[in-house]
Formats: sequence, structure tokens, C-alpha cells
Amino acid sequence: MQPNEARSRPPDEAAYTLAVAGVLALLARHRWPVPVLAATLIAFGAYHLLDYPAGPPILAVVVAVYGTAASGRLSVALGAGGLVTGSGIIYRALVEGDNVHGIETTLGATLLVTAALLGDATPSRQSRADQPTDPGDRPRGQPWP
Repeated sequence: MQPNEARSRPPDEAAYTLAVAGVLALLARHRWPVPVLAATLIAFGAYHLLDYPAGPPILAVVVAVYGTAASGRLSVALGAGGLVTGSGIIYRALVEGDNVHGIETTLGATLLVTAALLGDATPSRQSRADQPTDPGDRPRGQPWP
């Protein structure tokens, strides 16, 4: 537990259930990336609304943001990252009265944006399968990708 989270309640069965629910949702991320992102955001939000300390649920959100961006929905992934970062800043400013310009805020925002951009830059398996692997396989007159 971080020092500024001394008022948080210790994790119990509900906390672990929410953390596991976010991770289990990731099993369907290739088939349904946006609903999985929504499920991880709900688990993450519920975990924090119940006043548990920062921790594992953010990892499921990061993986879901990556998967959503990799599926071609970069704007949705960036929007989710902005939602998580923005709600954290608002909560810290209005409820906790903490400094919102700390390293924790910067790292959280950077991690989510980086995950989204890496996901967007990752070519899908389908697009790689469609590309020729040998320069002789490409149609005449087309440049090599």
C-alpha cells in the first residue's frame, strides 16, 4: 500500500474477486476487444469506488487498452486511457485533496498511452498473413512493403 493510501481499506474477498474478474475478461480480448475493455474498466472502477488501494486491476486495463488499439480502435483505446487518467486526477483533486501533478499521475497516463500506441503499431496476424514473404511473390509493378 502506498503512503498516501493509508485511508484505503485492506483488500478482501471482494477486492480479489474484482481483480480476477478483470483478468478473466481478458480471455476474450481477441474476439471482443471493446466489450473486454469495458469489463476491465468496470472492474477497475468498482475496485476503486470500494476504496481499495491502487494495484492489480490497472494491469488488466492496460492489456485491454493494448488489445483494443491492436484491433484497429485506437481512438476507443485512447479514450479509455483518458477516462482512467482523468477520473484519477479529478478524484485526487476533489476527494483526497492531493497534488494531481505527481509522478503517479504522469506514469499512469504515460503507461496507458504507450499501451494504446504499441497496440496500434502492432500489425494484426491477418494483415501479416496477407503480405507476401518473398519479393518474387508480389504482383509486378508493386513496391515491396
